[in-house]
Amino acid sequence: MQFSRFKIFWIFFVCIFGIMFALPNFVSSNKLPAFLNHKVNLGLELQGGSYLQLFVDLESAHKEEMQALIPDIKKQLRKDKITFSEIKNVGDEITIKTEQFDDLKKSVAAFNLFAEKDKTKIRLFQDAGKKEERNAKKIEQCIEVVKRRIDESGTKEPSIYKQGKDRIIVQLAGVQDPEEVKKLLGQTGRLTFKLVKEVVPAESKHTVSPIYDVVPLKEDPKLVCVLEKEVLLTGDVLENVKVSQGQGLPGVTLEMNTIGGRKFSDITLNNIGKQLAIVIDNVVVSAPKITQHIPIGVASISGSMTLQDATNLKTILSSGSLPAPLKIIEERTVGPSLGTDAIADGKNAVLLSFAFVSVFMFASYSLFGLFACVSLIFNLILTFAALSMLGATLTLPGIAGLALTIGMAVDANVLIYERIKEELRHGLKLMRAIVSGFERSMATILDANLTTLIGAAALFEFGSGPVKGFAVTLMIGIMISMFTALTLTYYQIYLYTRNRKLESLPI
Repeated sequence: MQFSRFKIFWIFFVCIFGIMFALPNFVSSNKLPAFLNHKVNLGLELQGGSYLQLFVDLESAHKEEMQALIPDIKKQLRKDKITFSEIKNVGDEITIKTEQFDDLKKSVAAFNLFAEKDKTKIRLFQDAGKKEERNAKKIEQCIEVVKRRIDESGTKEPSIYKQGKDRIIVQLAGVQDPEEVKKLLGQTGRLTFKLVKEVVPAESKHTVSPIYDVVPLKEDPKLVCVLEKEVLLTGDVLENVKVSQGQGLPGVTLEMNTIGGRKFSDITLNNIGKQLAIVIDNVVVSAPKITQHIPIGVASISGSMTLQDATNLKTILSSGSLPAPLKIIEERTVGPSLGTDAIADGKNAVLLSFAFVSVFMFASYSLFGLFACVSLIFNLILTFAALSMLGATLTLPGIAGLALTIGMAVDANVLIYERIKEELRHGLKLMRAIVSGFERSMATILDANLTTLIGAAALFEFGSGPVKGFAVTLMIGIMISMFTALTLTYYQIYLYTRNRKLESLPI
């Protein structure tokens, strides 16, 4: 049994590396060099913080989509010379009264809509399978927008994931008052530009013709803006959004891309003297009068807003609009004291599992059992080092993964030791029995750990939130256990047996 210098170097290098990068989790970072300031992040239940469950209102999004299609459908029907007496949006369907069913069916095919006769009217609806695909895509888009908004708010290490078909979970570790985050998530952020027909008192809005949109005015709840139906510009043309100080008051400046700038130039050129409404989530936030042609695509929103309001608005617009409204349906806060208790309980669980495993290994394998325990200590150290380097978040399920790893890590040692005993019973000499024990048990250890890794990988791929934390900890622990069992334990036995004339093994 021999160990090359290269192999010994790598064993020591990995162990020292593990100690160095696991150290920040147990020692104040002020006492360590800057490059060692990586540590495991604590999850919500360990650090305390806020938990939000968001409902994605997909039905409202579908209704808005169908409503937005009506002007284009009308144009197409007129182009195809199809007469109709009524067209309106009902839920996520559009109903049309016409006698030209076959012609209508061909006409609306370009909109990926199906037509079906229903007594006195014709129903237009979307394919159910494609609707499910769009729903899944909307959820993914919502998660991305939520991530961008929370990241821009300065909240560190948020955990955001999908739950079920129409839920998003947001965990904000260390955030005890999520009010600002809730403000960011409560707005869809849909930006449109429309021309103002007139501004009237709110009580007279019922007398306004249905050919116009009636939208509340943010600066004065007693007034409403009567807007043209046509959307001149949308938030899709925004290239940059920044907080500005106009005349000493906070505001937001909107810079448009080339296409948006060209359209904005035409709008201001052709509508001098008219008011242009800047509408966000069906509320007019600003309605400046166009006094001159603006050749560049720059608009501003100002008024009675604080610097925090301007910052929030900038975050909402720059992160993009949500494809569907979000509603907070559950909120809870975990206090720091509860997190401290959870950490203490987790430590006790890991320490107890380590103690029981150590007693069992020593009772079963004597000195060789202690070698396995030393390897187990380094297994935990290297696991913490790996989690620190990855910037992983440790949760309660992650601590459960650590406790499980302890048992699985010594499992490899048990297989090796039992194989050594078997080789000794077959009459092999001590050194040969040790070498054979490690070599012949390697395939079994690899197979057993590989199957566990496959299961953990499936949990990581299809699980969410805390389940992923458990899977990550388990996968890292298993891979490190193969190193500690097949090299570190082996090297300890090598050091013990080297230059000794042994008649039996302490196993």
